[in-house]
Amino acid sequence: EPLRRAGYRIEESVYGDNTWVVYFPVHEEFFSRSKTGVSVWEQVENVAQMQYYWADNQVSATITFKPDEAVEIPQILELYETRLKSVSFLPLTEHNYPQAPYQEITREVYEQAKAKLGPLNFELVNTDEAQDLYCDGDKCMIEIPPRVPEQQEVSFDANGNGDEVPAPEGDEVGAPAN
Repeated sequence: EPLRRAGYRIEESVYGDNTWVVYFPVHEEFFSRSKTGVSVWEQVENVAQMQYYWADNQVSATITFKPDEAVEIPQILELYETRLKSVSFLPLTEHNYPQAPYQEITREVYEQAKAKLGPLNFELVNTDEAQDLYCDGDKCMIEIPPRVPEQQEVSFDANGNGDEVPAPEGDEVGAPAN
């Protein structure tokens, strides 16, 4: 909700229920090359090096490729099969995927989107964190719900009036009242 109030473009996801897509207009002044100037090979090598030197986990990456690079993808996958745990490929242009990541926009579109943005205010967002529960050796922390008040017995007389006949006690619970 803070993003909507601040003027960001938000759409329901076409891929999943209860999911929203937010568009963030970005201008990077220090880019020396755009995506169109980086080959599919260089992108894959960058991901492999990040995974090896920085994360050693599955690095999430979507590699974009130009139409003439598509035929090289099988060879790329074969050469990098021991260096990558996972990778996705997306045509750089003409892919026809709605809500694709990293969409290039013109300066005019960027300026229009930026002009609609106001300050972000997250004060009304619930930031209470759930307690982390864990296991250590032979003990596990568990969350114990609050105690439920003890059940109260209510008795009815022959006419259906409640509480006029005292509730049975002890072993007599469920026995007819005298």
